[in-house]
Amino acid sequence: MAWSSLTWLGFYGLGLLGLALVAAQGQAQRQQTQLSTPRTTVSAQVFYQPGPELRDLRLQIQRAGRPAMILPFPAAMRVRAVDITAIDLDGDQEPELLLDVAEPGADCCSHTFIYYWMAEEEGYEAFHQFWGHHVSGYRPAGFAGPTQLRPWGAGPSLYFMGRDDRFQETVIPRGADLGPVQIWAWQSRTLAEVTPQFPGATQASATRHWQAFQRYRRAGQRELAQAALAAYAADRTRLGDDRIWPQVEANLGRPAVERLKAQLQAWGYRPTPPGGISPNPGR
Repeated sequence: MAWSSLTWLGFYGLGLLGLALVAAQGQAQRQQTQLSTPRTTVSAQVFYQPGPELRDLRLQIQRAGRPAMILPFPAAMRVRAVDITAIDLDGDQEPELLLDVAEPGADCCSHTFIYYWMAEEEGYEAFHQFWGHHVSGYRPAGFAGPTQLRPWGAGPSLYFMGRDDRFQETVIPRGADLGPVQIWAWQSRTLAEVTPQFPGATQASATRHWQAFQRYRRAGQRELAQAALAAYAADRTRLGDDRIWPQVEANLGRPAVERLKAQLQAWGYRPTPPGGISPNPGR
């Protein structure tokens, strides 16, 4: 699925019209969030008409006491659930807003829109991250519990942990709770993949997939066992471990291993460089 990664949303152009739209909705429901830092206070509300699919979505943002402005939902998509969270992703004391979105469907698909303040434009822009299948995202919208973001090393920054969605339906059966770990950090107004800097998380993912392989093999679930072994091989490839391939080949066969190796190379799987930061973030 192809999406534009950057959507311009002016902050001060839709105020009165947007407020009128929300007032007219009557039965609209909302979620709200707020975060204060030494630099500023940002609050946001997302309004919608409830139902099997949410309708008439609007996002309202207030920053530093300025009048609240209403922004249109950033993309034309079917929506099952939304969550809104104010959080400082990179430790610069300027809160970002995370709008997590889940599409209808048993296992697909999840998105995050990250709204960030553009001081030079006095407006917000939205970066769009498509996570793919719900089992690949860091946290699908509509699930109970807070947004799960983790500390980045010893600093104030946070990171997103998910799984490589490219494996779903190509290497791994659709909806299977499997897939090599991926870690993303908010840097320079974009999400950058930083998985190689966290070898501990990759090792934890490899261990989980090896245990899943053994469990599925004992249960006679051959397809899932092979998928778990392929995910294990991807994690170990990230760690630079070539010793695993004879064992993988013994279970998958040479043609399947050759295809998997070619796929991993095409997807940029490389050994983790020395000195990765890893206070065991895979726990």
